[in-house]
Amino acid sequence: MSTSKPRARKATAFFADRLFALDAALAAAMQRVVADADPEAVHDLRVNLRKLRVVGRAARPLYGRAAVEPLREACKRALDATGAQREAQVLAQTLSRNPVHAAHSPADTERLASINGIRLQLRALATSPAENDRSIRRLARRSVDRALRKVQQRAGEAGDDVESLHALRAAAKQLRYTVELFQDQCPDLTEVAFAAEAIQGRLGRVHDLDDAIAAIGRAQHLSEARRRATLAALRARRRRELSCWKKDKLSPRLAPLHLPGS
Repeated sequence: MSTSKPRARKATAFFADRLFALDAALAAAMQRVVADADPEAVHDLRVNLRKLRVVGRAARPLYGRAAVEPLREACKRALDATGAQREAQVLAQTLSRNPVHAAHSPADTERLASINGIRLQLRALATSPAENDRSIRRLARRSVDRALRKVQQRAGEAGDDVESLHALRAAAKQLRYTVELFQDQCPDLTEVAFAAEAIQGRLGRVHDLDDAIAAIGRAQHLSEARRRATLAALRARRRRELSCWKKDKLSPRLAPLHLPGS
């Protein structure tokens, strides 16, 4: 008696599950933002928006660019709209090392309308017929390989400057979210996710220091002596983080990424 292999799960069912899960996560995060009682609410909202952009990019071969890109662009606009509030929180944390409570803003009503619009779009996508359904495993590998190549490219281009390190951090974040999206399909890539998270964490600290340096440079209320002392301390911390990053590139935990020069 012959036994047949179980049929591979189709990608449309997989993405529908992920989209509806993100719908619930966005709703919960937005409630916390509006309640104005949790300093991490904006961060969590932005994480879910980024994850939704990653899901949309991975699902584009199924639904087509015309169906997916408006949703991804809406997420980008929402990220831009919440960026200043989150940067202010991180800046205060970087300078004081203490959690900061974000003040309620009238823009929350606008953000709520924006997020509700995004949720409508993602639910429409989740219930749309695919242009070209396929096995999820093949699509998972393709998506992870693309994100990994982007990290390798950005790592090869990165120096010590703000822009190239930010681009590498963004690519590492996308790789991490892509691997996490397909974790059940690609369990052998767990170490890749850990490595991407390590880059994101290290360069995230550099990014926070860069923002703090820029803000102190613009601050009008500081004496010149206080400004110089604060900038010197921040730049010293940045040099230490960069030194650690250069050592990280040679560490075994980043080996799964096969970074240039490592």
